[in-house]
Amino acid sequence: MRQKSKGGEGFTLVELLVVIAIIGTLVGLLLPAIQSAREASRRSQCMVNLSQLQKALQLYEDSNELLPGYVNELGMEDFDKSNASWVVLILPFLEQSALWDEWNNPTQFGGPVVQMEIIVCPSNPLFSSDVASLSYAVNAGNIGNEPEDTCDDRKERRGNGMFFDRSRFEKDQRDLDEDCLSSPDSLINMSLAYVQSGDGMTSTMMISETLRTAPWAGPGISTIDRKWHYGFCWEQPDEVGRGIMSDDRRQFFRINGIKEPSEYSRIADKKRTDAFPSSHHPGGVNVAFEGGSVKSINENISLMIYAQLMTTNRKQSELFKLANNGDKIPEKKLPQPNDSQY
Repeated sequence: MRQKSKGGEGFTLVELLVVIAIIGTLVGLLLPAIQSAREASRRSQCMVNLSQLQKALQLYEDSNELLPGYVNELGMEDFDKSNASWVVLILPFLEQSALWDEWNNPTQFGGPVVQMEIIVCPSNPLFSSDVASLSYAVNAGNIGNEPEDTCDDRKERRGNGMFFDRSRFEKDQRDLDEDCLSSPDSLINMSLAYVQSGDGMTSTMMISETLRTAPWAGPGISTIDRKWHYGFCWEQPDEVGRGIMSDDRRQFFRINGIKEPSEYSRIADKKRTDAFPSSHHPGGVNVAFEGGSVKSINENISLMIYAQLMTTNRKQSELFKLANNGDKIPEKKLPQPNDSQY
């Protein structure tokens, strides 16, 4: 007869614990690498989205000889007019001509709400299937020209940014003070040629990521339009840094000052402190420049450099730097930013 082996064929308890420890260590090493690879893929797709949106805006400008506003007028007659975000106006250039036809129908206010992957960063997923999510905002210039409760100094200037309010109907909906209604701003026509003749298209930011934008299909005739609804902005750096703002507000006036994603269902829910770029990408945000390049901008960028990259014409912008003696040095006398500064 064959004798049974006295030795066991399985693992001892010690060997089993060693194997489990090794597997746990390997998993611990692999998970960060997997997560990093996934984030790299999401960042790459986000940059592709920005590149496509930049091209769509450029095609719109080629066809219309001007850029859309961050908010725009639709409709023919006063009672049929409505306003729409910059996304709506470039729908034909995003292969959404049928959707554009429905939105541009003068017999109705707005059109269908459709989710579009190209306007949502993969790192900033949809927060609701019922809301037209949007992860990107356009360069709306100086937030100081858009006070919340007064019309003082509210005049927009082309040198401060790229996209402006083009929904001026029923006098001027941005005004809260009736005294302002008698003298609304004139519409600003912004073109690529103007940018090229100013600071140049390779050094002017056009589109940025944001976690706190409103739904792209959100505007309506009762909305008071603000730069921070569909745009990202700059604030005068010295006013931020000199303590004019409280410490708990100052942090919001920079890139990634607010990292929590928005849950806006109405455009009116947006706040002034939502006007600065943000993303879930580590260390900064992706930005498309006017010339077509897409770059990652460091969240620790100088507020002055950030503002300079947003102005379209340094000779006509309102940006300034305070000298030690308190004198204001206009942007046209400051050196232009270089890549190493952002």
